[in-house]
Amino acid sequence: MNRVLDWVRQIAVFYILMTVVQHLLPAQKYRKYIRLYLGVVFILLVISPVFSIVGLSESLAEAMEEVQGQMAREDLRLEAKTGNEARYQMILTEYRGVIQERVTQMAGQEGYFLRSLSVVFEEDTDSPDFGRILSLDIVLSGRGLSSSEIYIEPIETGEEPWQEDGEAHPIMKKIRADLAEEYEVPQEVISVRRQEE
Repeated sequence: MNRVLDWVRQIAVFYILMTVVQHLLPAQKYRKYIRLYLGVVFILLVISPVFSIVGLSESLAEAMEEVQGQMAREDLRLEAKTGNEARYQMILTEYRGVIQERVTQMAGQEGYFLRSLSVVFEEDTDSPDFGRILSLDIVLSGRGLSSSEIYIEPIETGEEPWQEDGEAHPIMKKIRADLAEEYEVPQEVISVRRQEE
């Protein structure tokens, strides 16, 4: 019974917030996008108990992430086409910041820290891949230790454990694969290298 009451409360609160957001929008041109997005979220919120009963709640979360990504790319495309260069560059900078934050978090979990990050996006507004990542070059530093491990100097064998690009190491491969999956890009466009401190 409590789950049903919580569900009804969530719907009521979301509906109130949805109405407030629609009335506070300063520009008419964004109203249709916001209304579409909020409508999709509202529908998903209403039918979410059905998904959890059937066991499709993870699929629902993935679908929501995809819708959010498409909406963000459409906003970016609109800003680029309307000639609002300052806003367009601000959105690209924010997107780069989000990617940098995520890469820093992933590297930190493996005991590394981010030295540098270079991201190239598809900027052709007529391309269906507009806003997608074309290349992602990551340079990491650190020893790859978790907080519970201690560092022992390696024994010199004459063999280099890292390939030149650093991607032979399993941790680099894991970071690359995780980023490719998260940003829905082929692994070939992502380069993860380790640079000594």
